[in-house]
Amino acid sequence: MTTTFQSIGEPWNKNLFDLKDKIYYELIHRLLRLGKRYVPHYFIRGMTGYILENYKHKNLLGVEIGTQNGFNAKVMLLVLPMQKLYCIDPYEDYTEDMGGYRKKNIVGNNVFYDATRYLKSFGSRVLFYRNYSDAVYDKFDDDSLDFVYIDGNHSYDYVMKDITLYLPKVKPGGILGGHDYGSRYGGVVHAVNDYTREHNMDLYTGRDADWWIIK
Repeated sequence: MTTTFQSIGEPWNKNLFDLKDKIYYELIHRLLRLGKRYVPHYFIRGMTGYILENYKHKNLLGVEIGTQNGFNAKVMLLVLPMQKLYCIDPYEDYTEDMGGYRKKNIVGNNVFYDATRYLKSFGSRVLFYRNYSDAVYDKFDDDSLDFVYIDGNHSYDYVMKDITLYLPKVKPGGILGGHDYGSRYGGVVHAVNDYTREHNMDLYTGRDADWWIIK
């Protein structure tokens, strides 16, 4: 069963952005880079909003697969009671299957250095694993993580592998989910639908095309 969850604020819809919205987005992004702690509800993705509203205990342990420039990681670190966020990303250029076409992503050394500088102020609360998710999943004990957020390669096989490898790492009652559950990313949609249907799990969706399941 799919349940649409409306988290804090208005739904995110990039297609509805006008020039004023785009300027506002860029301004807030720059403020975050300067270390400002104010995060508008506008930028809190669905899964983060769900965690914020339903998991009030402190010292959350989380994983983000596919950190790229660190923007979403910073929002999570700012608004959630995080003990540590593990950021997993090989920071290598890659191509992913977008259904009707293949997309080339340029994510090299420069992006990695920008992301580490961007999140430097969080100190020991953030730890980077510059590697592929299937190479480091065994660094986490089973039933040890409060959440895992998947936003790496959006091709079907990669999404399915991340779900399969990392769900056992999540605590009972914890959350595994990710980004880009939408028509543009058919690999994400099909992998998530296939997994939840096969295992008879409820699927939650929220703004900015987030999806998640509760273990």
